[in-house]
Amino acid sequence: MKKYIIIFLLLTNIAFSQDLEMYLPDNKIELSAGSTYKLCYEIKNHSKYYYKILIDSTGFSTSENEWIDEPYLGLMDLRILDAQKIVPTVSGSHEYGRTTEKDSPSEQELNTFKKSLKKTHKDISRLSTLYEISKRIICIAPSSNVSMCTKVSLPIYNSAADNGSLLYRLDNDKQYSLQLHLNIPKKMVRNISEILNNKEGSYKIFSGEMNSNKIGISVIDPH
Repeated sequence: MKKYIIIFLLLTNIAFSQDLEMYLPDNKIELSAGSTYKLCYEIKNHSKYYYKILIDSTGFSTSENEWIDEPYLGLMDLRILDAQKIVPTVSGSHEYGRTTEKDSPSEQELNTFKKSLKKTHKDISRLSTLYEISKRIICIAPSSNVSMCTKVSLPIYNSAADNGSLLYRLDNDKQYSLQLHLNIPKKMVRNISEILNNKEGSYKIFSGEMNSNKIGISVIDPH
């Protein structure tokens, strides 16, 4: 019975996206091919409620926008638009010189995390996934905001979050738009309720899709 009560409380706390806003403060970005830029953004809470939202601030997803696998829950998409159309990308970490691998959590880290859960896990892979997702939980107080920054490079973007890379087919000196997109499917929030509800306090939990405002971006020829 206790399990069903927790699930019910979680579902009744699912957030409406209009309470939260994702905002890019820069008006325009201009960078040379291969150079990096510190891209900053804010999540604003316009409501009177405390919120929890999943966001990986270390980088963006390099998987397909239309599909979310659980290990990538909380990774945003870095969208480049030509007019209103999303610029297609080519993905593949090996093709574009990706050499570093993301460190796996240590046995000590997993054991500590396991003790914090109310449920026993024998599947190490599942435990590791939950641990990585738990590090993406961000709490936002009413009428406040949180700011985050991460480095981006174009036309090849290497993600620090998922070990992948993307090649954006961009013309030099052409004006494009940049937008961030976050997708947190409601059914996946239910599946990870144990890590979203294992801390004290009453929070609404964001699910659904969120888009930032659009800003200008161009890649200039350094020669």
